[in-house]
Amino acid sequence: MAKLEKLMALSVVSETTQGTAVAPAATDFIPLIEKPTVKPIVEIMQRHNFREALGRLPFSTGWSYSDVSFNVEWLGASATNTAYAPIDTLFKACGMTVTGGSAGADWTYALSSTNISNHLGPATACTLNYFVDGLKHIVQGFVGSWKIIGEAGQTPMIAFTGKALYTAVTDTAIPTTTFTHNTIIPKMKSAALLVDNAAVGYCQKVEIDLGNKFEFVPDVGSTNGLAGFRITDREPKASINPEMGTVAAYDYWAKFIAGTAISSSSKGLQCIYGNGARNFSTVTCPQVQIADAKYGTRNGVVTLDVDLQINESSENDGLNIVVDNA
Repeated sequence: MAKLEKLMALSVVSETTQGTAVAPAATDFIPLIEKPTVKPIVEIMQRHNFREALGRLPFSTGWSYSDVSFNVEWLGASATNTAYAPIDTLFKACGMTVTGGSAGADWTYALSSTNISNHLGPATACTLNYFVDGLKHIVQGFVGSWKIIGEAGQTPMIAFTGKALYTAVTDTAIPTTTFTHNTIIPKMKSAALLVDNAAVGYCQKVEIDLGNKFEFVPDVGSTNGLAGFRITDREPKASINPEMGTVAAYDYWAKFIAGTAISSSSKGLQCIYGNGARNFSTVTCPQVQIADAKYGTRNGVVTLDVDLQINESSENDGLNIVVDNA
């Protein structure tokens, strides 16, 4: 029977022990998801024995795991003092910790390099249940990275990618889900964009990429010889494309050539994504450097495509995310 493309559902639940799957509740499903992909990756081990004939012998299989990617609309809080659980879970699976979120205090997500108890690194791994019109993939031990994409007048998106252990696919119907989030769709408008603590000219797109790096954790005692994955490094970066102004207003070229650290008032780069109470988030990168700059065009106007390297000035302060809790 044909499987319909749009009949999909995805849940995310934090794990107590990395790699031990957790069943989702009805409220753990993400209501707004785009471009979901779960791709099984299998290590193919060809046999190159010398023998009396040419040709191939049957191969063996080694490690098997899943590459995962999907985009979600960046929604804020479900209600005052109630975080939007799926994105909260995914940020933690990308190596972030959270404070606040009670008594009206905003949520603040910060980077972490500290190993989490019962997990393989600084991320709180999670279980994804991915349903495709009667098929079910359980993706356990997921650790990931994100890229935040904001375009003028469009809904801010977060593109999540990551790796997880592979579990056999089963024939399972999509369960009944409960989408508890409000229906307001935030847009990128009236968004304050600062570089070097100064407003940027007309800019069409802002992207911030966490840049987590993953490594296998081999283990002879685990299924397929693989305990899971851990985050071992991160290389965060960003990009903007403002209309080109005067050098007197801001000299991107000079700062690029000199490798100048941009960090006025600890706002090397700051951008607000979304709008409206509990539906906007502020990303702040205290220090950045211009890693590349080149001319572009947009609607007949000269623009400047600027790539930024996001740096740390002290441990784990490369960026933070504040989610409104008004």
